[in-house]
Amino acid sequence: ETLCHSGHCPPCLETIFTDLTCACGRTSIPPPLPCGTMPPLCQLPCSVPQPCGHLGSHSCHFGDCPPCSVPVSKECVGGHVILRNIPCGSNNIRCNNPCGRTRQCGLHACGRSCHSPPCDTLPDFVKGYRAPCGQTCGAPRSGCRHMCMAQCHPTMSCPDVRCEFPVTITCSCGRISANVPCDVGGSNSNYNADAIYEASIIQKLPVPLQPVDANGQKVPLGQRKLMCDEECAKLERKRVLADAFDITPSLDALHFGENSSFELLSDTFRRDPKWVLAVEERCKVLVLGKSKGTTHGLKIHVFCPMIKDKRDAVRLIAERWKLAVNAAGWEPKRFVVISVTQKSKAPARVLGVKGTTTLNAPLPTAFDPLVDMDPRLVVSFPDLPRDADISALVLRFGGECELVWLNDKNALAVFHDPARAATA
Repeated sequence: ETLCHSGHCPPCLETIFTDLTCACGRTSIPPPLPCGTMPPLCQLPCSVPQPCGHLGSHSCHFGDCPPCSVPVSKECVGGHVILRNIPCGSNNIRCNNPCGRTRQCGLHACGRSCHSPPCDTLPDFVKGYRAPCGQTCGAPRSGCRHMCMAQCHPTMSCPDVRCEFPVTITCSCGRISANVPCDVGGSNSNYNADAIYEASIIQKLPVPLQPVDANGQKVPLGQRKLMCDEECAKLERKRVLADAFDITPSLDALHFGENSSFELLSDTFRRDPKWVLAVEERCKVLVLGKSKGTTHGLKIHVFCPMIKDKRDAVRLIAERWKLAVNAAGWEPKRFVVISVTQKSKAPARVLGVKGTTTLNAPLPTAFDPLVDMDPRLVVSFPDLPRDADISALVLRFGGECELVWLNDKNALAVFHDPARAATA
């Protein structure tokens, strides 16, 4: 009622002569009251009925009631799971699961996280039409069963394009491998472009591809095989020998250097299996035989002079039987002597005969000049006294024999001439 002025208006000077009440009317302030007095604070529960049927847990108030806070179980908006202890007044509850509803194409599931429908918003004039959804097709291709990587095409078949899915091709034995594109499809593409593409892949391979007889038809790179090389042939020989020697089939265990004894034994077994089996037979007789090869309680066998490769083969075979190995003499008449020790025992399987065990003692082996030393050339010195000195005796035949000590009291003298051995 004041005249026009600047700034805030002064307080109203009117007086209220009626009760000032709260929203529910159960709390009031009696008059007179100056105009502008705030309604009283009411601590009584809200009496407005809740639409959900729960009792209000808030105090009396003016305006709309706050959302109901009573914990209840509610389903997420996507209909995947029922969540517990959700406030009753909460809406649009979402879980972390993928939506999973079928999209507008009718083929793919919605990959978005839980949301309220719809997954796709289509104009009214295309409702009911199977429109592409924009996702990767993913259907298995007819030629190779790899996924179609084109965009969703619900009303058309998968396009005939070259499959770029990486596959691994190997050589026949599996040692060499390489990754190449599957290469199935693309029959309608340009022939020259295909040839250039294939040549660019082939030149990066470690070895050439095996030739194929396709009768003029294209053979995809993913269905080709690599050619084996010399290392593959060596590995195959090692596999054969490992099977014969009952060695673990691990390829790492078969990886030896070029000049190793194992490699030489592999070649020997491939070239002359009868000789290798004859050496195995001598070891078998020595370990399992009752009297063959016995010299006053010491079981020994002397092999004839042979080249270094065969001596190495004898050593490896004898080690399978845990036999002691001694080499003596000078080239080209160097020879090997094997003898039984306390640790000597038969291996799990006899060399060369798959599935044969060593439970039964073998028959005595006939003399073979290509394997055995002539027994007329061997003079034994068994059970020598500790203080015996046979050096002077051997010196009488200097250059005519080789002295081999088997242990501290047993020795052999191997002569070159049977007559001189008889004299000794």
